[in-house]
Amino acid sequence: MGMFNEEQLAHMRELDSIPPEQRCWCGWARLGECYNCSRDTTRADKTYAERMNAQCPECGADPPYHRYYCSKSN
Repeated sequence: MGMFNEEQLAHMRELDSIPPEQRCWCGWARLGECYNCSRDTTRADKTYAERMNAQCPECGADPPYHRYYCSKSN
């Protein structure tokens, strides 16, 4: 049995069809439609593409969490 059911997999396939420039910072909704990203004033207007560009190539963490997870930042 898989980790996700068919409905969840279909939703993830739909998200994959949305270009990163049109998705919210977390990547789970369209830009401007995400409840969590819209509450964070530092990320409300930022896209998933911007997040991918900001991620550390070493650990994959994005700011501000990078300093907690990456050995290169310590």
